[in-house]
Amino acid sequence: MPTHHETALEHVVAERLKDPVWRNIIVDTCLNLRNNKYPQDWVDAIFQNMNTGLSLTDAYVFAQIWTMLQNGDIVTAEIIVDSFPEREANMQKNEETLNDLPSPFISQICSGAGEPEDGIIEWTHHILMRQHNTDRAIKIDKWSSPLEIGFTNASRTLLHLVSECTIARWSYESSSIKLLTLVNSTPFGKSLGRLVLDI
Repeated sequence: MPTHHETALEHVVAERLKDPVWRNIIVDTCLNLRNNKYPQDWVDAIFQNMNTGLSLTDAYVFAQIWTMLQNGDIVTAEIIVDSFPEREANMQKNEETLNDLPSPFISQICSGAGEPEDGIIEWTHHILMRQHNTDRAIKIDKWSSPLEIGFTNASRTLLHLVSECTIARWSYESSSIKLLTLVNSTPFGKSLGRLVLDI
């Protein structure tokens, strides 16, 4: 059964498809995703579906987040884990792996069904994050991010960026965690720009 935010996003996409400009963006993004025109690690960071095909909602969310990455509204960091995540049935193994994150990162796994995320990644002092495809480093003050492991849908990724302005993604077949943080104002009207420190 779709969650409330999934249903709401489907309505947004339905409205966007009535606009010829948005319709072209969504359809073109969908075709480019199907034809592997984007780096797979970034596709998986934004969404990684379980046994389901690509939807127009996936394409819409990917287009939004990919544009924010290209524009520098989202800065990123990569946390090396040196291990692929295990399936949910072996979450204890994932917890053991994440106990050895490099400083200043620490993790906490959320157990039990119905949790809003799989865990939390915290950094205990400032870190350097980078604008996508540039060498510009942004110093981000200590903070924490929701962690999503393995399969996740695009709407949940967008929800975390809208509500918490950050998400950490450890996707299947990945030996690193991608940390995304929204630092510039966007149509969502919220960012973590206050965490940006002078370099």
